[in-house]
Amino acid sequence: MTMKTKTTVEEILEYTESLGGTHDNPFSDDEETSVLRNGESGKWFGIILRVPAYFYGGDEAEVCLNLKCLPDVSYLLREEYENIRPAYHMNKEHWITVRLDGSVPDETIKQIMILSYELVDKKRRKK
Repeated sequence: MTMKTKTTVEEILEYTESLGGTHDNPFSDDEETSVLRNGESGKWFGIILRVPAYFYGGDEAEVCLNLKCLPDVSYLLREEYENIRPAYHMNKEHWITVRLDGSVPDETIKQIMILSYELVDKKRRKK
């Protein structure tokens, strides 16, 4: 049996690029926070940010991933995974926070990233 490892920031950034997206650090005083953008629309579909310890009841702050999500899907994900929650520091109806501690499978994170990416795609919104 293989142990699940933490999803890394580098893996998230690489996967963003594989979707056709981009990423940047728009906050001059915060090099750690990365915004994930749809390559077509330029709109945010995710953000990598440091979340305070109290958010998960931990001992120290940790880097997490916020993703745009449909409210019904968000509800189902939160029911299935303890470490997917209504978003820290974002609209809690349309965004979720995913803890990158290995408790949410990489494949699930990738599937949510695809959904989030598509939610801000200009072409899909016109349909």
